[in-house]
Amino acid sequence: MADQLAPEWDLERTRLALAGTRLGLWEWNMETGAAVYDERWAQIVGLELVDLPPATIQTWRLLAHPEDLRVAEFEMQRHAKAETDRYEADIRLRHADGSWIWVRDRGLVVERAANGQAVRMVGTHEDITESVLAHQELVASERRFASMFYDHEAVMLLVDPGTGLIIDANRAAASFYGYDQDELREMSITAINILPPDQVSTRYHEASARKREHFVFPHRLADGTVRTVDVHSSPIEEHGRVVLFSIILDVTEDEQHQAETRQESVVFKNIPDAVAVIGPDGTVLRINSAFSAISGWSDTQIVGSGIEVFVASVDFGVAELAAIVRGGSTVRQELQLRYATGAVTTRRVSFSPFAGPMGDPAGCIMLVTPATDPE
Repeated sequence: MADQLAPEWDLERTRLALAGTRLGLWEWNMETGAAVYDERWAQIVGLELVDLPPATIQTWRLLAHPEDLRVAEFEMQRHAKAETDRYEADIRLRHADGSWIWVRDRGLVVERAANGQAVRMVGTHEDITESVLAHQELVASERRFASMFYDHEAVMLLVDPGTGLIIDANRAAASFYGYDQDELREMSITAINILPPDQVSTRYHEASARKREHFVFPHRLADGTVRTVDVHSSPIEEHGRVVLFSIILDVTEDEQHQAETRQESVVFKNIPDAVAVIGPDGTVLRINSAFSAISGWSDTQIVGSGIEVFVASVDFGVAELAAIVRGGSTVRQELQLRYATGAVTTRRVSFSPFAGPMGDPAGCIMLVTPATDPE
Protein backbone atom coordinates (compact mmCIF):
# COMPACT_ATOMS: atom_id res chain seq x y z
CA MET A 1 0.00 0.00 0.00
CA ALA A 2 1.36 3.40 -0.99
CA ASP A 3 2.51 5.85 1.63
CA GLN A 4 1.28 9.36 0.64
CA LEU A 5 4.16 11.69 1.57
CA ALA A 6 2.26 14.85 0.65
CA PRO A 7 -1.44 14.11 1.19
CA GLU A 8 -2.30 17.79 0.81
CA TRP A 9 -0.84 17.84 -2.72
CA ASP A 10 -3.46 18.15 -5.45
CA LEU A 11 -2.76 18.35 -9.21
CA GLU A 12 -5.55 20.80 -9.97
CA ARG A 13 -4.60 23.04 -7.08
CA THR A 14 -1.01 23.01 -8.30
CA ARG A 15 -2.17 24.00 -11.80
CA LEU A 16 -3.97 26.99 -10.35
CA ALA A 17 -0.95 27.96 -8.30
CA LEU A 18 1.26 27.81 -11.39
CA ALA A 19 -1.15 29.77 -13.59
CA GLY A 20 0.65 32.80 -15.05
CA THR A 21 4.12 31.53 -14.17
CA ARG A 22 4.76 30.17 -17.69
CA LEU A 23 5.70 26.83 -16.16
CA GLY A 24 4.50 23.57 -17.67
CA LEU A 25 3.26 20.94 -15.22
CA TRP A 26 3.81 17.18 -15.40
CA GLU A 27 2.98 14.19 -13.24
CA TRP A 28 4.45 10.70 -13.55
CA ASN A 29 3.22 7.44 -12.08
CA MET A 30 6.51 5.62 -11.63
CA GLU A 31 4.85 2.22 -11.24
CA THR A 32 2.70 2.25 -14.40
CA GLY A 33 4.62 4.77 -16.54
CA ALA A 34 1.45 6.83 -17.04
CA ALA A 35 1.96 10.58 -17.18
CA VAL A 36 -0.10 13.75 -17.15
CA TYR A 37 0.97 16.95 -18.91
CA ASP A 38 -0.83 20.28 -18.84
CA GLU A 39 -1.46 22.65 -21.74
CA ARG A 40 1.52 24.88 -21.00
CA TRP A 41 3.83 21.82 -21.03
CA ALA A 42 2.59 21.06 -24.54
CA GLN A 43 2.93 24.69 -25.66
CA ILE A 44 6.57 24.79 -24.65
CA VAL A 45 7.34 22.14 -27.29
CA GLY A 46 5.10 23.84 -29.86
CA LEU A 47 2.07 21.53 -29.52
CA GLU A 48 -1.49 21.65 -28.31
CA LEU A 49 -2.50 19.26 -25.57
CA VAL A 50 -4.78 17.38 -27.99
CA ASP A 51 -1.79 16.79 -30.29
CA LEU A 52 0.08 14.75 -27.70
CA PRO A 53 -0.06 10.94 -27.96
CA PRO A 54 -1.44 8.99 -25.02
CA ALA A 55 0.55 10.53 -22.19
CA THR A 56 3.28 8.35 -20.77
CA ILE A 57 6.83 8.92 -19.61
CA GLN A 58 7.79 7.81 -23.14
CA THR A 59 6.26 11.02 -24.51
CA TRP A 60 8.93 12.98 -22.70
CA ARG A 61 11.69 10.52 -23.54
CA LEU A 62 10.98 10.72 -27.28
CA LEU A 63 11.26 14.51 -27.21
CA ALA A 64 14.42 14.66 -25.11
CA HIS A 65 17.87 14.90 -26.65
CA PRO A 66 19.62 11.50 -26.20
CA GLU A 67 22.65 13.05 -24.50
CA ASP A 68 20.54 15.01 -22.05
CA LEU A 69 18.12 12.15 -21.47
CA ARG A 70 20.84 10.01 -19.91
CA VAL A 71 21.75 12.80 -17.49
CA ALA A 72 18.12 13.57 -16.64
CA GLU A 73 17.19 9.95 -15.95
CA PHE A 74 20.28 9.51 -13.81
CA GLU A 75 19.27 12.54 -11.72
CA MET A 76 15.68 11.27 -11.51
CA GLN A 77 16.86 7.92 -10.19
CA ARG A 78 19.08 9.59 -7.63
CA HIS A 79 16.09 11.54 -6.33
CA ALA A 80 13.84 8.47 -6.47
CA LYS A 81 16.38 6.72 -4.19
CA ALA A 82 16.21 9.72 -1.84
CA GLU A 83 19.84 10.59 -2.54
CA THR A 84 18.84 14.17 -3.36
CA ASP A 85 16.15 16.51 -2.04
CA ARG A 86 14.68 17.08 -5.49
CA TYR A 87 15.28 16.38 -9.16
CA GLU A 88 16.57 19.06 -11.50
CA ALA A 89 18.18 18.98 -14.95
CA ASP A 90 18.58 21.35 -17.89
CA ILE A 91 17.74 19.40 -21.04
CA ARG A 92 17.02 19.89 -24.72
CA LEU A 93 13.61 18.97 -26.12
CA ARG A 94 12.67 18.69 -29.77
CA HIS A 95 10.24 21.51 -30.69
CA ALA A 96 7.44 20.92 -33.19
CA ASP A 97 9.30 23.11 -35.72
CA GLY A 98 12.29 20.76 -35.58
CA SER A 99 14.54 22.98 -33.48
CA TRP A 100 15.96 22.15 -30.07
CA ILE A 101 14.75 24.17 -27.10
CA TRP A 102 16.16 24.19 -23.61
CA VAL A 103 13.98 23.51 -20.56
CA ARG A 104 14.74 23.39 -16.87
CA ASP A 105 13.11 20.17 -15.70
CA ARG A 106 12.35 20.05 -11.97
CA GLY A 107 10.57 17.33 -10.01
CA LEU A 108 9.73 16.01 -6.56
CA VAL A 109 8.63 12.58 -5.36
CA VAL A 110 5.25 13.12 -3.66
CA GLU A 111 4.35 9.51 -2.94
CA ARG A 112 6.34 6.47 -1.85
CA ALA A 113 5.38 2.85 -1.09
CA ALA A 114 5.74 1.43 2.38
CA ASN A 115 9.15 0.05 1.42
CA GLY A 116 10.31 3.52 0.39
CA GLN A 117 9.96 2.86 -3.34
CA ALA A 118 9.08 6.06 -5.24
CA VAL A 119 5.54 5.83 -6.65
CA ARG A 120 4.67 9.27 -7.96
CA MET A 121 6.64 12.31 -9.03
CA VAL A 122 5.41 15.73 -10.08
CA GLY A 123 7.35 18.57 -11.61
CA THR A 124 7.58 21.53 -13.95
CA HIS A 125 9.15 22.52 -17.25
CA GLU A 126 10.51 26.02 -17.67
CA ASP A 127 11.57 27.28 -21.10
CA ILE A 128 15.10 28.63 -20.63
CA THR A 129 16.10 28.69 -24.29
CA GLU A 130 16.77 32.44 -24.44
CA SER A 131 18.95 32.48 -21.33
CA VAL A 132 20.89 29.38 -22.44
CA LEU A 133 21.53 30.81 -25.91
CA ALA A 134 22.54 34.15 -24.39
CA HIS A 135 24.95 32.36 -22.08
CA GLN A 136 26.35 30.31 -24.96
CA GLU A 137 26.90 33.46 -27.00
CA LEU A 138 28.61 35.09 -24.00
CA VAL A 139 30.90 32.08 -23.58
CA ALA A 140 31.64 32.05 -27.32
CA SER A 141 32.34 35.79 -27.22
CA GLU A 142 34.68 35.38 -24.25
CA ARG A 143 36.50 32.59 -26.08
CA ARG A 144 36.87 34.75 -29.19
CA PHE A 145 38.18 37.62 -27.08
CA ALA A 146 40.57 35.31 -25.21
CA SER A 147 41.89 33.91 -28.49
CA MET A 148 42.32 37.38 -29.93
CA PHE A 149 43.85 38.72 -26.70
CA TYR A 150 46.45 36.03 -26.08
CA ASP A 151 47.50 35.46 -29.69
CA HIS A 152 47.50 39.05 -30.95
CA GLU A 153 50.85 40.56 -31.93
CA ALA A 154 49.96 43.89 -30.28
CA VAL A 155 50.89 44.37 -26.61
CA MET A 156 47.70 44.07 -24.53
CA LEU A 157 46.90 44.32 -20.82
CA LEU A 158 43.77 44.06 -18.68
CA VAL A 159 44.05 46.44 -15.72
CA ASP A 160 41.83 46.99 -12.68
CA PRO A 161 41.13 50.77 -12.81
CA GLY A 162 40.55 50.90 -9.06
CA THR A 163 43.68 49.16 -7.81
CA GLY A 164 45.95 49.38 -10.84
CA LEU A 165 46.60 45.64 -10.65
CA ILE A 166 47.37 43.91 -13.93
CA ILE A 167 44.67 41.26 -14.25
CA ASP A 168 45.99 39.70 -17.43
CA ALA A 169 48.67 40.14 -20.07
CA ASN A 170 49.12 38.57 -23.48
CA ARG A 171 52.23 36.91 -24.85
CA ALA A 172 53.22 40.04 -26.76
CA ALA A 173 53.19 41.99 -23.48
CA ALA A 174 55.47 39.42 -21.84
CA SER A 175 57.87 39.67 -24.78
CA PHE A 176 57.83 43.48 -24.77
CA TYR A 177 58.18 44.08 -21.03
CA GLY A 178 60.58 41.20 -20.39
CA TYR A 179 58.47 39.57 -17.67
CA ASP A 180 56.62 36.29 -18.11
CA GLN A 181 52.83 36.41 -18.09
CA ASP A 182 52.48 35.08 -14.55
CA GLU A 183 54.86 37.77 -13.26
CA LEU A 184 52.86 40.49 -14.99
CA ARG A 185 49.63 39.16 -13.45
CA GLU A 186 51.17 39.70 -10.00
CA MET A 187 52.24 43.29 -10.73
CA SER A 188 50.65 46.70 -10.49
CA ILE A 189 50.71 49.01 -13.48
CA THR A 190 52.69 51.46 -11.32
CA ALA A 191 55.61 49.00 -11.40
CA ILE A 192 55.78 49.67 -15.15
CA ASN A 193 54.46 53.21 -15.58
CA ILE A 194 57.07 55.54 -14.07
CA LEU A 195 54.75 58.53 -13.68
CA PRO A 196 53.75 59.30 -10.07
CA PRO A 197 51.12 56.77 -8.88
CA ASP A 198 48.49 59.46 -8.30
CA GLN A 199 48.83 60.62 -11.92
CA VAL A 200 48.56 57.06 -13.21
CA SER A 201 45.45 56.50 -11.07
CA THR A 202 43.86 59.70 -12.39
CA ARG A 203 44.49 58.67 -16.00
CA TYR A 204 42.95 55.24 -15.50
CA HIS A 205 39.90 56.67 -13.77
CA GLU A 206 39.47 58.97 -16.77
CA ALA A 207 39.65 55.94 -19.06
CA SER A 208 37.17 53.89 -17.02
CA ALA A 209 34.72 56.83 -17.08
CA ARG A 210 35.24 57.11 -20.87
CA LYS A 211 36.43 60.70 -20.44
CA ARG A 212 39.66 59.89 -22.24
CA GLU A 213 41.03 56.84 -24.02
CA HIS A 214 44.43 57.83 -25.44
CA PHE A 215 47.56 58.38 -23.35
CA VAL A 216 51.32 58.64 -23.85
CA PHE A 217 53.25 57.09 -20.95
CA PRO A 218 56.86 56.26 -20.05
CA HIS A 219 56.99 52.50 -19.31
CA ARG A 220 59.96 50.77 -17.70
CA LEU A 221 60.91 47.31 -19.00
CA ALA A 222 62.33 44.49 -16.88
CA ASP A 223 65.90 45.41 -17.90
CA GLY A 224 65.42 49.01 -16.72
CA THR A 225 65.01 50.49 -20.21
CA VAL A 226 62.35 53.21 -20.41
CA ARG A 227 60.20 53.26 -23.54
CA THR A 228 57.65 55.84 -24.63
CA VAL A 229 54.34 54.06 -25.28
CA ASP A 230 51.06 55.05 -26.86
CA VAL A 231 48.24 53.54 -24.76
CA HIS A 232 44.63 53.15 -25.87
CA SER A 233 42.43 52.13 -22.92
CA SER A 234 38.71 51.43 -22.84
CA PRO A 235 36.47 49.85 -20.17
CA ILE A 236 35.04 46.39 -20.81
CA GLU A 237 33.11 43.95 -18.62
CA GLU A 238 35.01 40.85 -17.66
CA HIS A 239 33.43 38.23 -15.38
CA GLY A 240 30.97 40.76 -13.99
CA ARG A 241 33.45 43.56 -13.29
CA VAL A 242 34.68 46.54 -15.28
CA VAL A 243 38.34 46.41 -16.30
CA LEU A 244 40.46 48.47 -18.65
CA PHE A 245 41.45 46.84 -21.90
CA SER A 246 44.70 48.52 -22.94
CA ILE A 247 46.56 48.27 -26.23
CA ILE A 248 50.17 49.46 -25.95
CA LEU A 249 52.27 50.66 -28.90
CA ASP A 250 55.98 51.45 -28.57
CA VAL A 251 56.50 54.92 -30.09
CA THR A 252 59.96 55.60 -28.68
CA GLU A 253 61.60 55.85 -32.10
CA ASP A 254 58.75 58.02 -33.39
CA GLU A 255 59.15 60.39 -30.45
CA GLN A 256 62.92 60.52 -30.97
CA HIS A 257 62.44 61.13 -34.70
CA GLN A 258 59.98 63.95 -34.01
CA ALA A 259 62.40 65.50 -31.53
CA GLU A 260 65.23 65.24 -34.06
CA THR A 261 62.99 66.73 -36.74
CA ARG A 262 62.14 69.64 -34.46
CA GLN A 263 65.82 70.19 -33.77
CA GLU A 264 66.64 70.03 -37.48
CA SER A 265 63.88 72.51 -38.18
CA VAL A 266 65.31 74.96 -35.65
CA VAL A 267 68.81 74.57 -37.12
CA PHE A 268 67.50 74.96 -40.69
CA LYS A 269 65.64 78.16 -39.86
CA ASN A 270 68.52 79.74 -37.99
CA ILE A 271 71.54 78.75 -40.13
CA PRO A 272 73.21 81.99 -41.35
CA ASP A 273 73.58 80.85 -44.98
CA ALA A 274 70.66 81.20 -47.39
CA VAL A 275 69.21 77.74 -48.02
CA ALA A 276 66.37 76.50 -50.23
CA VAL A 277 65.16 72.91 -50.56
CA ILE A 278 64.08 72.20 -54.14
CA GLY A 279 62.26 69.18 -55.55
CA PRO A 280 63.47 67.26 -58.64
CA ASP A 281 60.87 69.07 -60.76
CA GLY A 282 62.17 72.49 -59.74
CA THR A 283 59.48 73.20 -57.12
CA VAL A 284 60.65 75.14 -54.07
CA LEU A 285 59.80 73.03 -51.03
CA ARG A 286 61.27 75.12 -48.25
CA ILE A 287 63.43 78.18 -47.56
CA ASN A 288 65.11 79.36 -44.39
CA SER A 289 65.12 82.76 -42.72
CA ALA A 290 68.47 83.76 -44.24
CA PHE A 291 67.17 83.08 -47.77
CA SER A 292 64.19 85.35 -47.09
CA ALA A 293 66.41 88.04 -45.60
CA ILE A 294 68.80 88.05 -48.58
CA SER A 295 66.25 87.71 -51.39
CA GLY A 296 63.22 89.41 -49.93
CA TRP A 297 61.05 86.44 -50.86
CA SER A 298 58.75 85.17 -48.09
CA ASP A 299 57.61 81.56 -47.58
CA THR A 300 54.14 82.30 -48.90
CA GLN A 301 55.53 83.96 -52.04
CA ILE A 302 57.99 81.30 -53.10
CA VAL A 303 57.28 77.91 -51.52
CA GLY A 304 55.37 75.81 -54.06
CA SER A 305 56.61 77.92 -56.99
CA GLY A 306 59.19 76.93 -59.59
CA ILE A 307 62.83 78.05 -59.54
CA GLU A 308 62.17 80.33 -62.49
CA VAL A 309 60.65 82.77 -59.98
CA PHE A 310 64.08 83.63 -58.54
CA VAL A 311 66.63 82.17 -61.03
CA ALA A 312 67.20 84.76 -63.74
CA SER A 313 69.98 82.93 -65.64
CA VAL A 314 68.67 82.01 -69.10
CA ASP A 315 70.93 78.95 -69.32
CA PHE A 316 69.68 77.33 -66.08
CA GLY A 317 66.22 75.86 -65.61
CA VAL A 318 64.34 72.74 -64.56
CA ALA A 319 66.18 70.49 -67.04
CA GLU A 320 69.59 71.53 -65.71
CA LEU A 321 68.42 71.11 -62.10
CA ALA A 322 67.02 67.63 -62.86
CA ALA A 323 70.39 66.61 -64.35
CA ILE A 324 72.14 67.69 -61.13
CA VAL A 325 69.65 65.71 -59.01
CA ARG A 326 70.15 62.60 -61.14
CA GLY A 327 73.92 63.00 -61.05
CA GLY A 328 73.99 62.75 -57.26
CA SER A 329 77.02 65.02 -56.80
CA THR A 330 77.30 68.58 -55.51
CA VAL A 331 77.55 71.16 -58.28
CA ARG A 332 78.79 74.73 -57.73
CA GLN A 333 78.28 77.58 -60.18
CA GLU A 334 77.41 81.24 -60.41
CA LEU A 335 73.81 82.13 -61.21
CA GLN A 336 71.86 85.29 -61.62
CA LEU A 337 69.19 85.46 -58.94
CA ARG A 338 66.15 87.69 -58.95
CA TYR A 339 65.18 89.40 -55.68
CA ALA A 340 61.59 90.04 -54.66
CA THR A 341 62.10 93.69 -55.59
CA GLY A 342 62.94 92.70 -59.16
CA ALA A 343 66.66 93.43 -58.79
CA VAL A 344 69.05 90.83 -60.22
CA THR A 345 72.36 89.82 -58.65
CA THR A 346 75.02 87.21 -59.34
CA ARG A 347 75.57 84.71 -56.57
CA ARG A 348 77.77 81.69 -56.01
CA VAL A 349 75.35 78.75 -55.65
CA SER A 350 75.89 75.10 -54.74
CA PHE A 351 73.36 72.33 -55.39
CA SER A 352 73.66 69.17 -53.20
CA PRO A 353 71.34 66.34 -54.29
CA PHE A 354 69.66 64.13 -51.68
CA ALA A 355 67.79 60.82 -51.97
CA GLY A 356 64.37 59.74 -50.69
CA PRO A 357 63.63 56.85 -48.26
CA MET A 358 63.87 54.29 -51.09
CA GLY A 359 67.11 55.73 -52.46
CA ASP A 360 65.43 57.53 -55.33
CA PRO A 361 66.45 61.13 -56.25
CA ALA A 362 64.29 63.42 -54.13
CA GLY A 363 65.68 66.86 -54.83
CA CYS A 364 68.57 69.07 -53.82
CA ILE A 365 69.61 71.62 -51.24
CA MET A 366 70.53 74.97 -52.73
CA LEU A 367 73.06 77.02 -50.74
CA VAL A 368 73.56 80.69 -51.75
CA THR A 369 76.77 82.54 -50.88
CA PRO A 370 77.59 86.18 -51.65
CA ALA A 371 79.38 86.94 -54.92
CA THR A 372 78.57 90.48 -56.01
CA ASP A 373 76.30 93.20 -54.81
CA PRO A 374 72.90 93.56 -56.42
CA GLU A 375 72.74 95.78 -59.47
